[in-house]
Amino acid sequence: MTDTETLAALRPPGVQPALFHLPGDGPPVYTVFDRDGRAHTRTASLGVAATAARFLVTEQGEAWVRAEDDTTARVDPNGVTSDHPEHPWITTLTATLEATR
Repeated sequence: MTDTETLAALRPPGVQPALFHLPGDGPPVYTVFDRDGRAHTRTASLGVAATAARFLVTEQGEAWVRAEDDTTARVDPNGVTSDHPEHPWITTLTATLEATR
């Protein structure tokens, strides 16, 4: 897989990357997408996003969690992959999902 194909696989289906990132006034917001690109959960709680992603992985085999800053994590039965694996929320999501395996 080329780098472009790898990054494309990390994008939720039907979601375009943001052109501009505006600073947020409140806590970060996470959106959980299914394999069809439908948003299932939009929350400021990473724990709620992790639970929703775990549910979608059980039902559909994969899910995406996307933060307002356009960083994205793909979750499947093998774990979490991301375009920015060192990002703090992604390392927390990875640790949370691995702890509940």
